[in-house]
Amino acid sequence: MEHSKRTLSDEEPKILEPVLIKTVTNERINIDKNEFKIGRARDNDEIILDVMISRRHCIFRCIGQNEWTLKDLSSSGTFVNGNTIGPGEVQNVRPGDTIQFSPNETFRYVFTLTEKEHCVKKARIDEKILDTVLVKQRTFAKNQELNTSGEIASTSECIFLNLNGDQFEVPQYEIIDTIDLTEINQNILETNINENILGKVSNIMDEQLTCAICSELFIKATTLNCAHTFCHHCINSWNKKQKNCPVCRKPVISMIRSLVLDNFIESMIDNLPTELKNRRKEIIQDRKVLTTKKRMY
Repeated sequence: MEHSKRTLSDEEPKILEPVLIKTVTNERINIDKNEFKIGRARDNDEIILDVMISRRHCIFRCIGQNEWTLKDLSSSGTFVNGNTIGPGEVQNVRPGDTIQFSPNETFRYVFTLTEKEHCVKKARIDEKILDTVLVKQRTFAKNQELNTSGEIASTSECIFLNLNGDQFEVPQYEIIDTIDLTEINQNILETNINENILGKVSNIMDEQLTCAICSELFIKATTLNCAHTFCHHCINSWNKKQKNCPVCRKPVISMIRSLVLDNFIESMIDNLPTELKNRRKEIIQDRKVLTTKKRMY
């Protein structure tokens, strides 16, 4: 009899389960449903909280024994073996295919079929305990909105429950009402982009629009015959002692005020920090005082 049971057990067909294995970290996404949704919204089967991932990014569907398709629903793109599927399009996926969510290579996975392990089912969470968890999540989300200056909680953290003295782990993606930090993430992204743009503009101004004599942004930009530009006050003071260009040493034959540069600098200064604006005002005022004193004497 025992031999008979072993034979029957050996003849049972193996159940294969699709698994996505992340190429960077080897993290696994177990596709445990015939229709498995991935995206940023809270009602997906796999939740990826990143602004590059669409709220409804894609759907895996089982169409037969060990046969799967992938439908793209995203705005940022879904790629199979480096080729984009296209919004609303469906493509068959096979073991060994690389699947990437968005152009960001951080979200690149390898599609595989592995033998499903026969494991003990997880104990069902008591509804009252789950309600308590959900209430805490909603309270946490409200506090984040009211106190945006506080640190944003790590979305990779898990909530731990204690059932019958044993620790039971509930990852965020398995909880029904997962906190959606999309809006906060979007605001942070927009702020970072604005800061980067201002930083680049500031660097360009420092490198291209700075007087070689005083190391400040041009004030009444004046261009010499050799094409080098300086502050009007600086080059006049220099020219009283030396009759050549401070940069290339060519003789100074002509000086021309550059109104285009002046207007451009003034328009960009509005986007600079208040401290830099005030410093520029002080320099302009000091030079006016010096010019007035020289005229008096």
